[in-house]
Amino acid sequence: MTTTEIIFDEKQEYETIKQIINSNFVNVKEYDSVSELKYISFDFEGQTIDCYFVKDDKIYGKNNKLTECSSFSSNRPNDIKTKAFRIIAKHFNCKFLENDCSENNVEVFKAKKILKIKKITGYNSKTQTDKNIAWFLPRPKPDHYKGGMPLYCEDWLVDLAKDILNIKHDPFTLNVFCGMNQRGYRVDMKEEVNPDLLCDIHKLSEYLQPVGPRFDLIIADPPYSTEEAKDIYGTPPLKYKTWTSECDKYLKCGGLFMVYHKFVMPNPNPEKYEVVKRVFIGNRTMHLPRVCVVFRKRN
Repeated sequence: MTTTEIIFDEKQEYETIKQIINSNFVNVKEYDSVSELKYISFDFEGQTIDCYFVKDDKIYGKNNKLTECSSFSSNRPNDIKTKAFRIIAKHFNCKFLENDCSENNVEVFKAKKILKIKKITGYNSKTQTDKNIAWFLPRPKPDHYKGGMPLYCEDWLVDLAKDILNIKHDPFTLNVFCGMNQRGYRVDMKEEVNPDLLCDIHKLSEYLQPVGPRFDLIIADPPYSTEEAKDIYGTPPLKYKTWTSECDKYLKCGGLFMVYHKFVMPNPNPEKYEVVKRVFIGNRTMHLPRVCVVFRKRN
């Protein structure tokens, strides 16, 4: 018999793993148990997946009793579970291993194989630069629109998208909260920035027809708070889930959703998106950098 349970061999990393699971999956449930045992489950692509933590090189269930794999894995290994575990491994900076259990361990594992995550400790420059990068760019021109991106930033983001998408041509781009940004199809509710479409992004599907996935890239540069939206731009309150959901209707599967902000913005829909890049952008000393989080829409 086989199991696709993911086995963490360092229980002190539970809080980090739980945060990753909460950011990428839905219906996350945590179960209390005696001693130091940790147990968590989540839903992914129609399946409920259980994660147990190792104690003394043995697998324990919710009641801190030695548990056979069959009692928490009635499903056979499948691509959905493997895909979910690889997402966790990627975010946690782990190796994803598949090991054979010997017959001598059958009373512990009751399985021929287990899927195991083993943490890579210490600094790893390659994994950091794969996911997180930093730019230092010039300040916008003096007459630039208030709150606009640093000089060259928009062009660099498009070039970054081309690298991630592995294309040579410019991606078909939807540019929302565009301000004075110039790339792609520009949408804003401020008439003075001369957008291609003048509308409230929260109601995008009422104005941009036909509704359907057509863009390779969406760049969003929203006001950083409801207060800034009102005081600086005179626009309505921001509802992150609402406007990101509206934009999602127009993004192709495999496409990129870039959210430029002063905060590291959360995944708008972990069931649909994964984080592929974070760009930290500075443009002068003694000022906070901006952050562009790049989400990729799963196929």
